[in-house]
Amino acid sequence: MESAADTLTKPWECAICLRLLYQPATLPCGHSTCRTCLISCLEHARVCPECRAPIPFSLAVPACSTSLQAALLRLFPEETAARAAEEAAAAAAPGASDGGGIAELPLFVLDAMVPGQRLQLHVFEDRYLKLVRRALAQPERHFGMVAARGSGHAGLVVHGRGPLLEQRIAHVGSLVVIENVSDLGGGARLLVEIRATRRFRALRFRQHADGYACAHAEWMLDAPPSSAEDAHAALVLGRELRCAIDAWVEQVRRRGREREPGQLERLLAQLGAVPPPSEPEALGFWAAAVVNPLPPLGLAAEVRPSCLSCDESAQRLRLCLAAVEESMAHVCQKGLLERIVDAAAPAARLLRRMEDALGGAAGIEPPPEEPEPPPPAEPDGRDDVADGGARPPPVPAPQHRRIVSLRSLASVASELLLTYPLWLPIGLYLVVVGLQFCGLGVW
Repeated sequence: MESAADTLTKPWECAICLRLLYQPATLPCGHSTCRTCLISCLEHARVCPECRAPIPFSLAVPACSTSLQAALLRLFPEETAARAAEEAAAAAAPGASDGGGIAELPLFVLDAMVPGQRLQLHVFEDRYLKLVRRALAQPERHFGMVAARGSGHAGLVVHGRGPLLEQRIAHVGSLVVIENVSDLGGGARLLVEIRATRRFRALRFRQHADGYACAHAEWMLDAPPSSAEDAHAALVLGRELRCAIDAWVEQVRRRGREREPGQLERLLAQLGAVPPPSEPEALGFWAAAVVNPLPPLGLAAEVRPSCLSCDESAQRLRLCLAAVEESMAHVCQKGLLERIVDAAAPAARLLRRMEDALGGAAGIEPPPEEPEPPPPAEPDGRDDVADGGARPPPVPAPQHRRIVSLRSLASVASELLLTYPLWLPIGLYLVVVGLQFCGLGVW
């Protein structure tokens, strides 16, 4: 038989660890468990451990219920104090994350992201589904985003241990926070919206049992300027970069180099206000996110990995400024159609001169405009020929028709050449056919 103490504590037990509740968290279904136990449970299944009610992916880990915790302190002060001591000892154990880094950061190997950038991930691989579920189960809802070294596929770079992982994964990445999650089908496919927040440097790698890579990482910050001259140089570079970015954005819009309408507008809205030149670190990352957006524009050289690795703000500003200037030269270049039009302009002028010259070919002038015929005279019984009346010689109509046809063909060919430069062979063919038709053979 159960004792009176067991009967009293039974309603206050956690369904996961079967111990007295500590910092209880209440789910939407109404059941409560220890918050740390709930986090561990949600890493494997998004259901209530008691009634199996589904827990939406968009729901964050519930906070501690202050009312239940106060009731536990009042009813079971000794047991609650002992449990608090255990949790404090576990938090202070070696390897726990601190302000200088993080002990075990799950890594999503895909692409480099600079702080402030946003990205939508379509997650379907089993190992990365487990990584996302683990991140959703944590209060911070974060993980690491790194690029793969070399040209290997991202899905193949995390197979290995120790030095092999270090050779295949970039050592500098960004901590990303999950902002929204949509289930695309029974939890087997997730659409995850993430935002990069800060940089880290991986010190050691290991492969998790679920297949993804983890790293012991430290946070990265730019070194302060060593002198007043360096600070002033960074300020000047920041002003130049802002002006260059404004001009670059204007040229991209005016020349229609966006991959889809409104792409730059949405990008600038996502990135927010432009950091001032007095904040060179934030301005450098903002500029890198503009010229190398996600999804990419393909108009500038890739500078995000270099910007992440830089530990000096002035060096990052120089990298971004050089990339913007190089991209500006590329954006301002004439397109293929414009170059074809320029190349075909001399031929078009030649056709127009040919058209003007053909009117006098073979000594024949274009037919004059025929005057309106006079009203018919009343018959007076006299013969016009007998009276010596002279009639103008008839105009050689067939020859005029040839000249008119040739002029029309030359006009059409020149118009086609100016309007549709790719029709150059057709225009030249029409000219040759016209010359043959008029008897001015060119063979």
